[in-house]
Amino acid sequence: MKPKNVPGETRDASDNLDNSSNKESISKPQNFKDYRDIISHYESNHDYPEMVKVCNKTLELGLSPEKYGDIISAKLRALKSMKHYKEAVATLKQATEAYPNSILFYAWLGFIYEEMDEHEKAVAALKQGLEIKSEFIGNHYFFARALAESGLHKEAMGQFEKDETDEKSFSSNNKIDIGECLVALGRHGEALETFAKAEERVLGSRGYALTVGKADALSGLGQHEEAILVLREGIGEVHEDILNVESDNEIDPDKKRAILEHFSGTKALLYYDVGIQLIKSGRKDEAIYAFENVIEFDKDATALLKQVFHILSEYSENLEDVLEICEEMISQRPNFKDAYYTKFNIEQKLGLYKDAENTRNEVQRIFGDPEPKKKDDMC
Repeated sequence: MKPKNVPGETRDASDNLDNSSNKESISKPQNFKDYRDIISHYESNHDYPEMVKVCNKTLELGLSPEKYGDIISAKLRALKSMKHYKEAVATLKQATEAYPNSILFYAWLGFIYEEMDEHEKAVAALKQGLEIKSEFIGNHYFFARALAESGLHKEAMGQFEKDETDEKSFSSNNKIDIGECLVALGRHGEALETFAKAEERVLGSRGYALTVGKADALSGLGQHEEAILVLREGIGEVHEDILNVESDNEIDPDKKRAILEHFSGTKALLYYDVGIQLIKSGRKDEAIYAFENVIEFDKDATALLKQVFHILSEYSENLEDVLEICEEMISQRPNFKDAYYTKFNIEQKLGLYKDAENTRNEVQRIFGDPEPKKKDDMC
């Protein structure tokens, strides 16, 4: 799971900059608050290069440890958004040298290294953070999320339990993160109780996380039908969101397109999860139709589609239907290799050796491969 919120995440500051005094603070910052407002302004407008510049100027003020951690986190959010990971690591090396007893900075190292696909470095940084006995700049909740991101779920729960935030003030995001961790630890009953404490309707990617978390917890308890019902309810909610956005004529067309693409991708993910649950409950043929919807709603999710075609090839009992799906996918995305590989494997299974030879020749012509991969090598 990727980080959804980060410490010190700013409010939308655009409203704070309408009056003349705040406009003055933008051009002539006088104190920490002025600089913080400028950073918030650039963040809300996604102007990350300027945000980094102002963060660097703010760090020159001689800040308290808490304010230093706040500004470093803001700078890292900007660098992460721009995918400037090497600069982020360099920033964190300086931060850990300045404040070696800060679990906040080791948490950030974990997140950034995971973004760089440097899992071993992420784990090493987080384990170094775990050795800190009395942190100077601490954020147990954020550290817990970083640990969970790197698969250290047992350690993450230890940090969640250290957090002194009153449970009543925990947001739905907090509860979803803890629930996901409980699922990973196999504590499915506790996870369901935790998810139940989240708000009834959570929007965006967190809504997807809540739906899938509940389904995974139910599946872990062997309640696959209930898990499928939860996922289908989630699909229904996303469909309502799509209709609401489509009918809203006040949304900027480019923004509307981006929102609808996001919702379509979420719908594809939920259908994928439905297909997995149907396979677990022994309903393989029904799973095919769920996976068809994955292909329909997100034709650009290459990694997800690879997994779909692998599963279709492995588990489907109706290979003719899968062959049709492959042919449809090839017609829509002629450069998607895995559709050809799956088609080749299924044609061989069905004894359609001439068709399989034609598919192999097509793969060689388009991709230069000597022959399609075996099904075991598809993912």
